[in-house]
Amino acid sequence: FYEDLGDDYAEIRSFLDHPVDWEAVRARCGSFTVIHSRDDDAVPVARAENLSEKLGVALELHDGYGHFSGGDGLTKLPLVLEKISGDLVP
Repeated sequence: FYEDLGDDYAEIRSFLDHPVDWEAVRARCGSFTVIHSRDDDAVPVARAENLSEKLGVALELHDGYGHFSGGDGLTKLPLVLEKISGDLVP
C-alpha cells in the first residue's frame, strides 16, 4: 500500500510510514501489470489508475472479479497466470 484508503482501512496506515521510491521500483523490476476489477467493492478503480500511473504501465480493467478474493467466490485467476507465465517464457 502506498496510498491512504481512508478510515475503513486504518489498520494498513503503517505501510505509509515510508514513501515508495517509484523510480527505484521501476528500475529494479523488468515489467509490471496492473489488473483491477471494475466491481471491486474494496478498492476503487481510481486507486488502480494511480498505481498504473506510478508504475508507468497501462491498467487492465476487467468485470466480474470483485476484490479478487475467495470471499468473492474466486479461487483461480487464469488471466494472472497468463501474465506470469508469459513473463517467464523467453
